[in-house]
Amino acid sequence: MNSYRWVVLAMYILAGIVSQIMWITFSPILPIVEEIYSVGDAEVGLLSAVFPIVFIVLALPVGYYVDRRGFRKAVLLGSAFFAVFGLLRAFAATFEMLLAFQTLTAVGQPFIFNSILSRAGSLPRRQDLQLVWGASPFSYEQLSASA
Repeated sequence: MNSYRWVVLAMYILAGIVSQIMWITFSPILPIVEEIYSVGDAEVGLLSAVFPIVFIVLALPVGYYVDRRGFRKAVLLGSAFFAVFGLLRAFAATFEMLLAFQTLTAVGQPFIFNSILSRAGSLPRRQDLQLVWGASPFSYEQLSASA
């Protein structure tokens, strides 16, 4: 099997993990964020709620973009949103700036998750993917959540 497919799959999985980390960043540090920005639970919760809202709004336009421009450009663009605006979140002076940077970070998520369907036929065989999935941290996370 072509090893390039494994590299593509590994990079895609890494981008997906980064997306989820960016999404839930503020939940574990909720009291700290409340104190720094002088906001309440609802405002900090909005930082996490932005991701699914942005995903729903952008799902179809991003799907069109993926169909026209391709998997590689879509994943690179989504990763660029994560890198640039995810980093800028650390320098937000006000809560409004933080919310704006979090929203722009969330724009990258549909580019990552909507792009994989364009590559489904070129990914590794099903048996290989089952082995990868079984050894991945996601399977352990699901087991611990169901226990």
